[in-house]
Amino acid sequence: MNPLAVVTGASQGLGFAFAQRLAAEGLRPVLIARSAARLGDAAAQIARESGIEPLVMSADVADAAALGRIAADVRASGAPLAWLVCNAGIVRTGTVEHMAAEDIAAQVRTNLLGAMLAARAFMPLMAAGSRVLFVSSGFGLMGPAGYAAYSASKAGMITFAEAVRREVHARKIGVYVAVPADIDTPGHTNEMASAPEWMRRAAARGPLLSAEAAAARILRGCRGGRFVVYSDLSVRALALATRVLPRRLRDWSIDRLFPRP
Repeated sequence: MNPLAVVTGASQGLGFAFAQRLAAEGLRPVLIARSAARLGDAAAQIARESGIEPLVMSADVADAAALGRIAADVRASGAPLAWLVCNAGIVRTGTVEHMAAEDIAAQVRTNLLGAMLAARAFMPLMAAGSRVLFVSSGFGLMGPAGYAAYSASKAGMITFAEAVRREVHARKIGVYVAVPADIDTPGHTNEMASAPEWMRRAAARGPLLSAEAAAARILRGCRGGRFVVYSDLSVRALALATRVLPRRLRDWSIDRLFPRP
């Protein structure tokens, strides 16, 4: 019986790449996302590539009852749960004063509350040696203009992961948080297309990393035992700068890299 890997936000982008990678290693993915149609396409592709038929569960990660039902199905399958990848996330760009209240709430609900509820639902099924990965963002390390709600939700994921890591330490469950830079995904494409013109001038926007390469690097970092996993050197440098630079110099640097309105 193949061990299971629960992946949220798994219908496309980085979540799909995680599921692909884990299936190639012999795990059976449990794909969770809102779009049933995209989930079906993702599952079919993974099955063709790996010979493993994923479990497909259409749900909103902010729906605790829905996650509870999926967790019950996972338990009933009898297969061990080896990985939980809390990847579901959305981004809405623009200044706080011009952003709809629902867009602010949706980012916190999906990015932060969704990760919390997924951990609550699935971690009771996990045994020693299993792994939990929270996918945050480089923007969880700072607060650039235009990303206030998104950055806050991703920063919350980092501290939430830190607390969870301490809570399950005695159970020998590995807990990790990824802080990737920009990745070539449909979500990033939509983000840039909807961003105000002034936000597109960011000097720090470098070449995009493919979702497949990002997933491989992040999973490799988890297996290396690192709590915080970076997708590339630019984010690692940013993390170091936030810790060692004086606040005034840190803020000056961020303002040079990311535009303000």
